[in-house]
Amino acid sequence: MKIINSNGFFPLVISGLTIATSPMVQTFKYNDLDQNNIQIKNENTQKHLNKTIESSYTDLLTKMKFIEHFEKWKNETKFLSSPNRIVENINFQEIIGIGAPVVKYIVEELHEEPSCLVWALNFIYGFKISDASTTTIREATKMWIRYLKA
Repeated sequence: MKIINSNGFFPLVISGLTIATSPMVQTFKYNDLDQNNIQIKNENTQKHLNKTIESSYTDLLTKMKFIEHFEKWKNETKFLSSPNRIVENINFQEIIGIGAPVVKYIVEELHEEPSCLVWALNFIYGFKISDASTTTIREATKMWIRYLKA
């Protein structure tokens, strides 16, 4: 078989087949698309993108704030024996200040290790899960988790 170059086409032989390829074929790279100059014209698509970006960003920020304050709170209160001083800690106050969006992160932590963090749920929801004086932190944690799953 004789290979001939004709009008800018270069033959390519695959399994006995000849396929002509043109040097004019574009090859794009991933970053060739400049997303900053693209306008989404479909209103429903734009609403979806805005909602997704906002909720993902907000959720991530909430988690980051929670982790930061939770770690500081744990370190600053691990040797305290006064429940009042534990909940008056600025980082505990910041956690409860976030409100309902932080509850899922509190529950995740309590699943791993019941702690005085369960008190944050009392402040966020405005009530105690149990009024019994004999309720332990572990029991209160289980009650809150059951209550929140219901």
